[in-house]
Amino acid sequence: MRLVRNLAILLLFLQSGSAWADDAIGYLKSAEGTTLVMRGEGTMPIAIGDPVFVADLLIVKGSGSMGITFIDNSQLSLGSGSQLKLTSFEFVPKEEKLSFVTELLKGTLLYVSGVIAKLSPDSVSVVTPVATLSVRGTKFLARVDD
Repeated sequence: MRLVRNLAILLLFLQSGSAWADDAIGYLKSAEGTTLVMRGEGTMPIAIGDPVFVADLLIVKGSGSMGITFIDNSQLSLGSGSQLKLTSFEFVPKEEKLSFVTELLKGTLLYVSGVIAKLSPDSVSVVTPVATLSVRGTKFLARVDD
């Protein structure tokens, strides 16, 4: 009985510890074609359900697409040939720490706002090679040509 109790406590501890270590800011919800993530020094395929993190570079090859839902319920969709860097994301409403900044390097992006944009519209922006877009509504589409 004591062994079972100790195993249960250990399991609870390990589960809570892994939740603290989880820095995911969102998850891939849809993917078609070749979808990749450049994380650190490596590039790897990304599949539905995989987490995304700050500093990830999301890549859609060819005529593929991907959709991401973030922990504040923001949604991004990337079209064919797109590259998007997740520059900054902070979502701690109780401490008024809100930030969502991405860099659209090329391709198309559809953005649907979540909680961050509703609480602090100035905290959300999309940087492109020619301009920085700030969120003033709930949805927009951006395109950057090669």
